[in-house]
Amino acid sequence: MFAPVEIEQLALNAWPARQTYLHSGMAVRWADGYTKRANSATILFDASWSADKQQWVEDFYRNRGLPSIFRLLSFTDPKIFDSNLEANGYEKLDLTHVMSAEINPSFEIDGRCQIVGLAEWLAVFHELEKSKLGVEKRRRHQAILEQIPGTICPMVLNIDQEPAACGLGVCDGGAIGLFDIVTGENFRRRGLGTAVVQSLLAWGKTEGAQVGFLQVLAKNESAQRIYVKSEFKILYNYWYRAKAS
Repeated sequence: MFAPVEIEQLALNAWPARQTYLHSGMAVRWADGYTKRANSATILFDASWSADKQQWVEDFYRNRGLPSIFRLLSFTDPKIFDSNLEANGYEKLDLTHVMSAEINPSFEIDGRCQIVGLAEWLAVFHELEKSKLGVEKRRRHQAILEQIPGTICPMVLNIDQEPAACGLGVCDGGAIGLFDIVTGENFRRRGLGTAVVQSLLAWGKTEGAQVGFLQVLAKNESAQRIYVKSEFKILYNYWYRAKAS
């Protein structure tokens, strides 16, 4: 099994920013404002807080027209950094579990699943998610996906030739990251999310992956139940700190 820091580095690579600066043990990322994951400072190797470190991050994002957001990882013991951010007016957001699992060799690609082109997958994803994103934010989403350095698997599960669920796999370094697992509103509670997850893991196995990982909001208990069925367990947590508006 991979250590938390190894999974974290793979996860950062699998959701790339347009710019990444390594500064004082932090990975400070910018992707034109699309998702907090790609537009925040991850406290990666040095969880010690200083006013200078905080100011550097604030200046970095201010110069790009974005709010400053810090991302804190449970395995780096960030209590002091976290408490200082709270004292300086940063609120805690989006507690997230990072889950991992050794890939069960019995998993197979479901016959209803199809690997499609990235543009087609993006259209399906936004349709199933009932996304209200405008053209510009969809462009930013696509820009992130096009930069992924690993081997990607855009997968769609069809029911009677209609897209019912989808997910994205990113295979790199002996692991597969699962992203954007969505089931259409009219197709839920039929095991389709589990089918997509296990199909992506099975595909990852063919690409040399031994372990799968994913990120899920702690409050999203229904999604967690799907992942537990595929033998995922919580490896570590992260959360954000952003200036209270």
